[in-house]
Amino acid sequence: MMDTYRMYLRTLQQGLKLDPEETRTVMAEVRSNLEDLAAHLRAQGYAADDAAAEAVRRFDDARGLARDIRRARRGAPLPLQVLALILGVVGVSGLIIAFAVLQTAAGRTAFSFRSGMYNPDFWLEVVASLTILTGAVVSLVGAAAVLLGWRAHPRRIGAGLAAVVLYDALVSVPLLGVLPQAPPPPVAVPGASRLTALGLTSRPAAGQPAGPIVVDQVYADRTVTYVRYHIPNAARDSELVPALTDDRGRRYDFNFIDCDPCNGSSTSRHIGGMRQILPWRVAEQGLARFSALRSDTRAAVLHFSAWIDGPPLETVRVPLDPRGWARATGGTHPFIVTQGRGIRVNLTRVVRGLTSSTIDYTIDAARTVVPPGGAMYGVNATLTDARGQAIRPLPWSLGGDAFGDGCRVVARGGAHCGPAWLLPPIPQGARLTLTVHSVVIYPHNYGGSGGYTLNGPWRIRFVMP
Repeated sequence: MMDTYRMYLRTLQQGLKLDPEETRTVMAEVRSNLEDLAAHLRAQGYAADDAAAEAVRRFDDARGLARDIRRARRGAPLPLQVLALILGVVGVSGLIIAFAVLQTAAGRTAFSFRSGMYNPDFWLEVVASLTILTGAVVSLVGAAAVLLGWRAHPRRIGAGLAAVVLYDALVSVPLLGVLPQAPPPPVAVPGASRLTALGLTSRPAAGQPAGPIVVDQVYADRTVTYVRYHIPNAARDSELVPALTDDRGRRYDFNFIDCDPCNGSSTSRHIGGMRQILPWRVAEQGLARFSALRSDTRAAVLHFSAWIDGPPLETVRVPLDPRGWARATGGTHPFIVTQGRGIRVNLTRVVRGLTSSTIDYTIDAARTVVPPGGAMYGVNATLTDARGQAIRPLPWSLGGDAFGDGCRVVARGGAHCGPAWLLPPIPQGARLTLTVHSVVIYPHNYGGSGGYTLNGPWRIRFVMP
């Protein structure tokens, strides 16, 4: 009987390959179990040698038992453990990405409902988040099967992990095209260094909101106010529209406004799509241009809304002092008038800034030209320098009202237009000529028949202050 035990235990000990302390513990436990089983068999009428042989037989192959004990003590093979750790990291990362995508989708959808628009990428975002979430859950289950010692054959665990790796690879391949990119550089502001040197650049006051829009700097030129900002989550917040007021509540409307990105005029390449709904998205750089602040302004107040004149979703206050204008810019109200053929042209304001120039003038038609119920539109005018070269308005500026010429109907007869031009920088002392070539007169009603072109020219010569 002892020889049967001894041979079995020797084979078992050789197959364990554990440290000495663990080996002694396992061997004592197996020996005790063998002896208990043999005693039980002897009580059932087995002979001593037959009971020992039957006990050994019931314990099965010694090498197989050693392998099972070693696996139970040490866990899965080292390669499977390393793979399980990797899958665990992948699973946790997938959970973070999936919930971030869902949060972005929910935010964009809520914004769309508030602004009365539709989020075209909603289902893309939902499918993407659910796909990533499925991969994360499967990865965590596979990692738990190995690290927590779930009872299964190593081949089955290996096959399961291989399937998990294949699924994760199929999910990850589309994401390779939307890996993090270097954030775009800040939007360039013309003459930024000169504006800063004159103290015409300011940053928001402490405690400004962290989003959805982060205002970086405000540049207060005498002709244009530049607002440079960035959008951390462009996929969700790039449609917000900026509005500008000052500390006295005066609003600086859309006479000279331009912004990118913003609702209705965005040329952003980062709105929507997989790149911007993932957590590693880059911030979108933005620039808004407004008409010039008043000289007595001491703070610019920016409001960001879902639509023009909508309730502000964010308000940022930026203290500034535009009195540095006087050292480097010029402005005057010349009130130079020319008239003829019932048309009166008046040059009302000329301003020279560091980054642009502004010229305002008016055109008034007498009642003999435009009777009550008539209108005047279609102003054709140019500005030229001393060599006769035309100076055109900046391409991003919007002049006057919705018609572009600031024209309006006068009920008692006559007509009035008030164009406002935002031009490139013009040097001080430059000799300029404003020429109104023609206007379109509608004696009876605007847009109907009977309109005709009244030709000039009407010229005003002046010097840039």
